[in-house]
Amino acid sequence: MPAELRRAALAELVAASEGRAALERARGETAALRSLLNAARLAEEHPALLEIRALQTASTVVVDRPARRK
Repeated sequence: MPAELRRAALAELVAASEGRAALERARGETAALRSLLNAARLAEEHPALLEIRALQTASTVVVDRPARRK
């Protein structure tokens, strides 16, 4: 197989691989945006959820990082 033909075949494989990777990134970004949209809708419909989540986060911080003794 001539070198030029090999380079062209390799370039085609690389382009196809990069295309698949870009598609997967786009799918991941879409999934993340959908998740954020769902969270925003839940927060809008149920404001108390934000307070509960804040309490959970505060509780986790206290458990994970107890006060240091001097």
